[in-house]
Amino acid sequence: MQVLASEAVMSRFHAVYDKLNEALDDMPYDELGVSVEVQDQS
Repeated sequence: MQVLASEAVMSRFHAVYDKLNEALDDMPYDELGVSVEVQDQS
């Protein structure tokens, strides 16, 4: 049971991580005044 729970948590983590990356990719960094150096870190 513990292994299945761990796999479910890991799967959920990856789904959230992917959605977060999509949201950050669509963020208007230029409009927010984020420097190029900071943008390069993402």
